[in-house]
Amino acid sequence: MTDFQSMKNLSKAIDFAKRNLLAGNKIILVCCQNGEDIIICVSLAIVTLLFDDNGCFDCVHSFMKRDIARLEMTKRLVYIHLQICSKCTAI
Repeated sequence: MTDFQSMKNLSKAIDFAKRNLLAGNKIILVCCQNGEDIIICVSLAIVTLLFDDNGCFDCVHSFMKRDIARLEMTKRLVYIHLQICSKCTAI
């Protein structure tokens, strides 16, 4: 799947994550077959749309109340990085 195809399916990935989080699943694994950078785009979209600034699932509510700018994206990338690092050190 190309990056363009992946981006066309981004809304499906977000809907999938939202449904699973609403169903009570606490972990969603985002991966791809060839390790392309599109994984970060999908992860960032999920974290930005579905979680508040404290990392709590809020089902799009806080997203509707703010403007998304470069600083917001940077904060979300740092959050993802910290979550990954905390999982790696726990192993």
